[in-house]
Amino acid sequence: MREGLDPRLRKLAKAKHLRFYGLMLRFPISGVFLTVWSGDALDVFGCSLNSLFTPDAQLAAAAAFLHNLVLPAVFYLAISAHFGAVTKHHFAERRPLEVRRMLR
Repeated sequence: MREGLDPRLRKLAKAKHLRFYGLMLRFPISGVFLTVWSGDALDVFGCSLNSLFTPDAQLAAAAAFLHNLVLPAVFYLAISAHFGAVTKHHFAERRPLEVRRMLR
């Protein structure tokens, strides 16, 4: 199954998965920064994070831009690329076993 894949496609798939993991980390981190830089209260497991950060309107605006616009756009682009790759494997290359493996 995987042996027939072009090495460039394997590297591209690995990079895409790493981007997904990076996005999964960046969303909550940018949300935390957005919250504390806006001056809103944030308690994590009973510890307040507000004492570690001072509110800053410019940094809050940058975090809001990242959290509300940039990261969702990148996420939807990555999901679209993933869906396109699955569709290509299934219909263009006629590799239903490869698609079944991806869906597990």
